[in-house]
Amino acid sequence: MHISGLVSVIIPVRDGALTIDRCLEAIARQTYRPLELVVIDDGSNDPSAAWVRAFRKRHPELSVHVVEQSPLGTAAAINVGLTRVRGEFVAFAHQADEWHAEKLAWQVAQLQGHSAAEASIAAVAEQIGTARTQQSPPRGWPMRPVALSSLLMRRSALAPLNPALATVSGFTLAARCGLSGSALRLGREVAVCHRKRAALWSADEMARVWQDLRDEGRLGDRRLAATTSRVYAERGWQCLLAAAPDAAREDFRRAARLAWRPEAWIGLACVGFDRALIATGWLRQGAQPAFVSER
Repeated sequence: MHISGLVSVIIPVRDGALTIDRCLEAIARQTYRPLELVVIDDGSNDPSAAWVRAFRKRHPELSVHVVEQSPLGTAAAINVGLTRVRGEFVAFAHQADEWHAEKLAWQVAQLQGHSAAEASIAAVAEQIGTARTQQSPPRGWPMRPVALSSLLMRRSALAPLNPALATVSGFTLAARCGLSGSALRLGREVAVCHRKRAALWSADEMARVWQDLRDEGRLGDRRLAATTSRVYAERGWQCLLAAAPDAAREDFRRAARLAWRPEAWIGLACVGFDRALIATGWLRQGAQPAFVSER
């Protein structure tokens, strides 16, 4: 039974003692109510859970649930959170994220104004050291991950994640909404995602998300091949722009095998040109880039 208007916030934590208090206090400053927090400590080796319990004592006005478990991974932690939430809406936060005070008010209002929409995807800022960049919400359906804190979803749209997923991002959670075109864009920045470094998200992990949706009956074989092909083609172009033609060639070949995609064949032709430039010394060999994710 879900409580109308209630927002449940799921926060998976592992070794987040240095940042979790800032994350929780930013959520406590939200102008939107009613609100509950579900924090899953996924086998931390530091006092993360103690910080959460101290936060709960400071904020008796908030409903804060703390679950401690052995280290099973982010996907398993979120699955536990989904069994505990009572809200009509569900938000997610990375342990190092800092929300703006109006985040939930803006996104709840957007979903309440569009009853058929299942998710709101907003802009966030990613800060690595002193460098800060804004990540806009994707146009159409994304072929790249989105930050956990950029999402607000209806509980009815969520299903358990595959616990075998090595990496979880907002894309992992919202992919099913994109199949029906019911994810809304919010151009306002709703959070700052503090990171020590840009972590890696592999195209193989993204393809695994689509495969899971096919296994659930949400995606047909033809669309699975087309979407997965697009993932590899996009990464192929990223590799090519980073002067990594060998990696690009493998991605373009895989994209072409999965589905007819003209940009994959064009990319293969460009690979030969880049290899020739590297051989003559006009272009310096680079490194394979990767998608950005939460971890």
